[in-house]
Amino acid sequence: IENMFISSLLLYNKGMISEAIQTLQTVIQKSPNAENLELLGDLLYLKGDTQHAIQAWNRAKEFGASIDIQGKQLFLQKQ
Repeated sequence: IENMFISSLLLYNKGMISEAIQTLQTVIQKSPNAENLELLGDLLYLKGDTQHAIQAWNRAKEFGASIDIQGKQLFLQKQ
């Protein structure tokens, strides 16, 4: 699972956002946690899927993440 998480980060760094999302979704199915869900939200938002990004961030909050969704959107828009 940890290797798949790292793989998703590497895919993102190579600009392969769709592949990173697919890999991360597999990780989340096996071991959901706040960090994985928050990253999924970030990737979905960067891909332009705002609705699913917000859903992922809200799920991350259920796992204990403290996310300011509006602040996160503003930050990611600058990326």
